[in-house]
Amino acid sequence: MIIFMLFVLAIFLRSLNLTRSFFGDEAITLLSASANFHDIIPSLVKYDAHPPLTAFLLHFWMQISQNELFIRYYFILFGI
Repeated sequence: MIIFMLFVLAIFLRSLNLTRSFFGDEAITLLSASANFHDIIPSLVKYDAHPPLTAFLLHFWMQISQNELFIRYYFILFGI
């Protein structure tokens, strides 16, 4: 029960800054994930040093909706 309450608190605290713009790692990952599926790896090699799993997951997440708030929730949920 305590772990669930901490999880809900973490989501709440991370949701407070949803109005800020994308910057840093989020912006680079979003740029790479917005590319065609086959262009994600070359984009990551050019712009990012992180493993490609996040960009691939975000690419599929963005197939559901490209709303900025929806994309932010990807970073919130997988960032906890």
